[in-house]
Amino acid sequence: MEFEINPTTQPENEVEWISWSSDVKEVGDEFSITPTKVIFKENRFLLIDENNSVGTTVFATHHPNAKFTSSKPDGVRLANAIGRVFEVVGNVSAETLTLAINEAIENAPKKKPIVVKCSRTEKGRLWTVEA
Repeated sequence: MEFEINPTTQPENEVEWISWSSDVKEVGDEFSITPTKVIFKENRFLLIDENNSVGTTVFATHHPNAKFTSSKPDGVRLANAIGRVFEVVGNVSAETLTLAINEAIENAPKKKPIVVKCSRTEKGRLWTVEA
């Protein structure tokens, strides 16, 4: 199989992947994104803001190159934040959580979109979802 690759042709809305963790190094630091789509793929949440062509990845398992593996992975913390806001309880699949947040994103008023935040506190990183 052969492919003709044309380097001058780029998708119009190519997503720039940004690092949330570089924004939350010190107590009081905060990262936020207003996703228009959330995908769970290969043990990670992909939070995509199509309006601004940016996205970020949050691992639900420890990253293969993680220095510290004794704490809860950030993807699990994000899953808990989604569950709290949308009142999802018990053992649930990642698909259930992404469905809940994507439905909320779709139905959110334009003036009050869903915002996902990660804040650095004295106890560590805190993930919240504002709906």
